[in-house]
Amino acid sequence: MATIILRRLKSNIYVAAVIVLMAALLLPAINSQRASAVTVTDRSLSLSSNVNSGTATYTLQFDVNSGGIGAFEVAFCTTPLLGTVCNSPAGLSVTGVGFAGTGGLKTGGSGGTNRTGFSLGTSGNAPACGVATTSGTVLSTNTIAATGNNACGIRIAHSTSSQTFATGPGEVWMQFTAITNPTAAGTFFARVYTFNNIGYSSPQDGGTMANSVQALQNVSFKVQETLAFCVGAMPNATVAYYAGDGTTPAVGTTFAGTASLTNNCAQSAGTSINMGVAPDSTTTCLTPVSVRSAGCVNGSDGDNRYAYIMLATNAAGGATVGHRVNSAGTYTQGTLQVPSASCTFPSQTDECIDPVNGNTPGNPIGMPTITTTEAVGMVVSARNTQGRATTALTRTTGATGYSGTGLVSGGTACSSGTSANNTNCWNWNRTGTGTLASSTGPIDNEALQVLFATKSAITTPPGQYSVDIDYYSVPTY
Repeated sequence: MATIILRRLKSNIYVAAVIVLMAALLLPAINSQRASAVTVTDRSLSLSSNVNSGTATYTLQFDVNSGGIGAFEVAFCTTPLLGTVCNSPAGLSVTGVGFAGTGGLKTGGSGGTNRTGFSLGTSGNAPACGVATTSGTVLSTNTIAATGNNACGIRIAHSTSSQTFATGPGEVWMQFTAITNPTAAGTFFARVYTFNNIGYSSPQDGGTMANSVQALQNVSFKVQETLAFCVGAMPNATVAYYAGDGTTPAVGTTFAGTASLTNNCAQSAGTSINMGVAPDSTTTCLTPVSVRSAGCVNGSDGDNRYAYIMLATNAAGGATVGHRVNSAGTYTQGTLQVPSASCTFPSQTDECIDPVNGNTPGNPIGMPTITTTEAVGMVVSARNTQGRATTALTRTTGATGYSGTGLVSGGTACSSGTSANNTNCWNWNRTGTGTLASSTGPIDNEALQVLFATKSAITTPPGQYSVDIDYYSVPTY
């Protein structure tokens, strides 16, 4: 009897075990019916912007193995496996999603054939995704579950139940705009299924594509306000000067031409300019002396020099370039003078050379030719842009300007101060400042050529006459 009971118990246990085993085998098939779909190949997901929380255009591309496609489903999930519950990444939203123009759905890749008749809709049950339920449905079970998860996605269907997207296997390309990326940096997944009808049942092909978002990487760089300003004396043989009197010598290469200068006045031959020795009371000595007026030469290397100014700045408002005669130290009179002399203006019997504009600073006039009048003047004869990125500096014109070429013939053309652009205009500002040039924008190492001219009167006392000139630049940032 005991043996019979034991056999019955064993039989019941065997039957129960078989039932449990069958249930275990059937459950995955019930819950993961989509796992049986054929996997799409050559699949990829790309984003126009991978910045977390940013808005981007999503492009999906994959090959399908089945024909007769009537609908698509795209779900954005935190996990990749098809047939499992899909929870959307926090912050990802498809609320404003749309096709990228009329060609947002194609066969044959991005350059393929546009597919028309398909409309775009969203389904889901996730407030965090910002997607409302469409027609009371959600994305299919086990892709986006009806309850108990936080998911969102996109559905694409034809207006009819006809299977018109593709008649056979091929490449599918779809592009969606205005999707909000997940909030947190990291990887997320797009699960895709194709269906043969708009009821979103009987999946044909499926697959998962991964992508990621991350925070912006900030790269910084500082540019400070710059000003490179220098003054030098240029040997005439180094870079051709703008010719002066037109006869001795003939007009030469224009300083504003193609001749180049080294930045930061690196070609400078110091800052001293020797104007030679006055041969008489009628000859005007001009820099460079040995070239411009042979009668003033005394054999010094400084005879061949002229002054130049170079400026570079990134000031958006440009800069002004000016000068003032330094009246400190041994040269206190604001003009060519014998050291420590005390002078009266105008006078041709003291140890100072009267400026060309007498005792009225800033009125450009011609260099006098009569023997009873002495004079000293300066002119910004040319600008050299050196083929740089800017041509910003403009020489100052007008009644207080210094613009001219430094000619000395015809000394009456500028006597009224109204023809400041004439070639024989000279200026000298003895007691104040004078603007030589200016710009309204940044300057890339442009240079100004400065020439000097002087003559003595019959009664000018003998001596070594000198003056110090202080140049300056004021940028506006």
